[in-house]
Amino acid sequence: MVTFEANPNDNNSGYLRIAPDCTLDQLYQYSQCPPMLHNTLHKMVSWHTRNETSIEKALRSLHRFPQFQACLMVLEMTETEEGYLLAIGAENIRLGYSEIRATPADEPIVAAYISISIEDGHIARCRAAVTGAHTKSPYLLEGTENLTGKKMDGETRDRLLSMVDQELAPEADYQGSVEYRRAMVQVAVKRAYQQCVEGN
Repeated sequence: MVTFEANPNDNNSGYLRIAPDCTLDQLYQYSQCPPMLHNTLHKMVSWHTRNETSIEKALRSLHRFPQFQACLMVLEMTETEEGYLLAIGAENIRLGYSEIRATPADEPIVAAYISISIEDGHIARCRAAVTGAHTKSPYLLEGTENLTGKKMDGETRDRLLSMVDQELAPEADYQGSVEYRRAMVQVAVKRAYQQCVEGN
């Protein structure tokens, strides 16, 4: 259901080939499942649900798996004729994740996932996805392409937070008002970005 194809010059990096009917638990249990994806499946999806849900079903679900979908957005999993392809192990990619929960047992109110590719000390590519902070969840920030060529510093962080303000339109519910969700997604994005800066 999941196989690893190493790069010719680096056995630690390559691609995961994932069959459409592979269950979430089979991906979760796979020894080379990326840590951020493994953590997302562990924290966000119960054992029972992981075992009865295929990757294809989870990706096409509209409301049940936003964190899983957001994670794969920033990891840039692609669909092929045979299934799905996920690049893993590249040393120049930094990942960050942060969430805001009412209690440890609750679903995240908002969450942020960020992936940044570094070349010569500058950002070559940045992808940031959030959940719980827009009318569409998960939502992939559109303006991050404007960070290409920038340094990973406080100015770039502020640019990213400005995009969050400009692009996101949260909806209020029993867990939080629009203002609360706006404030909390800023916190989540800032923390996730800092993880990328620190190389966590």
